[in-house]
Amino acid sequence: MTEVPADLTGGAGAGPDVIVRADARGMIFFVSGTCRVLGYEPADLVGKLGLDFVHPDDRQRFVENTASLYRPDAPCRPRVHRFRRKDGSWAWLRGNPKILPSPDGRPAELLNFFEPISEDAAARALRG
Repeated sequence: MTEVPADLTGGAGAGPDVIVRADARGMIFFVSGTCRVLGYEPADLVGKLGLDFVHPDDRQRFVENTASLYRPDAPCRPRVHRFRRKDGSWAWLRGNPKILPSPDGRPAELLNFFEPISEDAAARALRG
């Protein structure tokens, strides 16, 4: 199983954060067991596109935010999105993504720490 490098977890593995690693296309290849808070087992998400789980109304912001990671000068909107739970309901998550480089320094993968947040916290973040 692919793990998160210890120096990148930032303590997130001990809390409720859902840790996701995806390739440059957004294909998930690792998810922490904390994804169970959303009703999934890691195997339910591995091999899927992360965007497929994002609420339709939030997809544009999600795509723009992801693209901005590759352009540091680009403005970043709040990294707050609704993610589909296994039961079909929606959970608000705040993302804290990082681009991990390949050995030659080019962007290789996306590492994201998703924190479940309340609807009120999401509304405050989106208002700025």
